[in-house]
Amino acid sequence: MNFIWKTSKSTPSNSPSAFSLVEVLVVISIIAALAALTVGLAGRAAESKKTSQVNAEKAVIELAIESYKAKLGFYPPDNPNDPTRPPLFYELTGTQPTNSDYRTYVGTEVISGADVFGYFGRPGFANSQPGEAKNFLENLKAVQYRDIKPNSGASRVKFLVVPVDGPNPVLDIDDKPMNLWRYNSSNPTNNVGHFDLWAEVTIRGRTNIIGNWRK
Repeated sequence: MNFIWKTSKSTPSNSPSAFSLVEVLVVISIIAALAALTVGLAGRAAESKKTSQVNAEKAVIELAIESYKAKLGFYPPDNPNDPTRPPLFYELTGTQPTNSDYRTYVGTEVISGADVFGYFGRPGFANSQPGEAKNFLENLKAVQYRDIKPNSGASRVKFLVVPVDGPNPVLDIDDKPMNLWRYNSSNPTNNVGHFDLWAEVTIRGRTNIIGNWRK
């Protein structure tokens, strides 16, 4: 007996067809949107981190200023000619007068009386009484203050610096840009009777003012 084997004809499977152009464009659009969202979230996270860092250092300086007032009876003097270059470093860390100069307790450097007047518009520092001068920023780190690029023959002058770059930097002694804390205690416009402390910072291409007052 002869058996005849019947073979079934293969039929095309119902596999999905190739993506159409419209579908490809939709997928690309979704990927682009997700990428933009990721970049946006990362940018906002970086912005939040920088803002938090500035606010944290501002809070420390504010506390030091209030402690200064509690001990001396007045807020640290500012620079009456330029609030963007205040003598906060010297007033909050203390100095020791030596003849017509002042020696810092942090760094033990000397700034001449002439340079105190030239840079800060004042005849001297208030927190400099022999045996009574106090450092109100005992945990100050080396990265939180820097020397401004001095004029020819002038003393090295220190300033408290903001941890984030600003729109109008000044050069330090190594020709690197630095952003200085601003301070006004003689005529504050936002905290009348107290003091204004603020920083101008550049974050994601925008200039933001972070101060010790409510907006």
